[in-house]
Amino acid sequence: MNRITHLTHILLFMSALSTVAAAQSWPPQSAVNQGPATPLSEYSGCATACSQNVDNTTIIAGGLCNCPFGDTSYLRVYDPVNCGIPMGSDATASSVNFAIESAIDSTGTGSQPVNIRLYLYTPGTPFTFANFTLIHDEPISIANTTFSFVCVTFCPVRVPAGQQLVVELYNPPVNLPSPTCGDLVPGGNLAGSTIPWFLASSCGIPDPQPQPPGLTDLILDVALTEAVGSSFCVNMPNSTGVPGSITAAGSACVAANQLTLVASNLPANQTCVFLASDGNQPLDLIALGLSDGIFCLGTSTVGAIGRFWNDIGSSSADGCFSIGVDLNAIPVGGPTNPPVYVIQPGDTWYFQAWYRDGASNNFTDAVGVMFVDCP
Repeated sequence: MNRITHLTHILLFMSALSTVAAAQSWPPQSAVNQGPATPLSEYSGCATACSQNVDNTTIIAGGLCNCPFGDTSYLRVYDPVNCGIPMGSDATASSVNFAIESAIDSTGTGSQPVNIRLYLYTPGTPFTFANFTLIHDEPISIANTTFSFVCVTFCPVRVPAGQQLVVELYNPPVNLPSPTCGDLVPGGNLAGSTIPWFLASSCGIPDPQPQPPGLTDLILDVALTEAVGSSFCVNMPNSTGVPGSITAAGSACVAANQLTLVASNLPANQTCVFLASDGNQPLDLIALGLSDGIFCLGTSTVGAIGRFWNDIGSSSADGCFSIGVDLNAIPVGGPTNPPVYVIQPGDTWYFQAWYRDGASNNFTDAVGVMFVDCP
C-alpha cells in the first residue's frame, strides 16, 4: 500500500470514527488522556511569569490612558532567552498577568471586554503588525474593579527557537463611553522597566511605538517554560483564523515516561486524535483534496503511522486537547489490539494532531522529540 493510499484510509476511518464519537458521546472520559500526563495546571501559574518591570506588584493612579475615539493596544515583546529559556530551545506560553488601574463600566453591563493576543516576531524585521504572526487570541471579560491584577490562563502555545513573543492587551472601542480615558485603564508604576513597552491606537499610531514619555511602566507579564522537542511544518489556518498548534511538554527522558502532547488553537468541540511516526516527510493533502492541512509525518520504519486510538476525544470549549503518552506503548498498528513500539534512548519521534473542523478536517503543525537517558 503506497503512502497516499494509506493516508486516505486513515482519514476516512478518522472521519467515520468522529461521527460515531459525536453520536454516542464516545469515548467515555475514562478512556481519554490515559498515561502519565503532566497536568495542564502546571502551566497555569501567573505567579511565576516573566516580567520586564522592576516592580510588577504596585499600581499607581493616573499613569495610562486610552485613545478617546477608538481602540488601543498595549504591547510588550519578550525574548524567551531573557526569561530563562535556553538558547536554541522552543518555549511554551501559557498565561498572561496584567494590571488594571480602573475597570468601571459606564454602560450598565458591569464588565469590559478585552483581548489578550500573542504573536510571533522575527528579530531584526520592522516592528509592525504586518510582521507579527498571530498564534493565540484570548477574549476575556473583566468585571468592575480598581487597582487589581488579572491572570489569564490558556492552552499552552509554542514559541519556536529564534522567535520573540509579542504580548498584546487589546482594548476595543466598546470600552470608551467615558469622555476621558475610557472605562478600562491598564495599570503600571514609575519603578522602571528593563525594556520599554509599546503603544498602538486609532489616535494616529497604527503600528506599535515605544513607550511614550510621561506614561507609567505597563505591567504585562507572561509565563514561559521550556518546551520539549522542536516544532516544524507550519500548517494551514482553521476556522478559528489561526493554525492549530502542538506542544510537547514534560520530559524527553525515557525512564521518566512523562511526555504530554497538547494541541491548541483548535475549533471547539471537535474530534481530535494524535499521530506519531519516526519519519518526517510532509505531504500536502490539500492538493489531493483529502484535507485542509498538511500531513507532516513520514512513513514509519517500525510499523504503521501511530494513532492514539485509545485517547481519541474532543477539543475543549477553548480549543484545547491533550493526552499523556506512554513511551512503552506507541501504537503503530490498527485500532483493534494494535502492536506497540517501545521508545528507546536515542530515538527521534515526531508527533502531530489531526482534528475535525466542521465538515472538513485539518492538522496541527508537528513536533520532533529526541529521547534521551535520564540524568
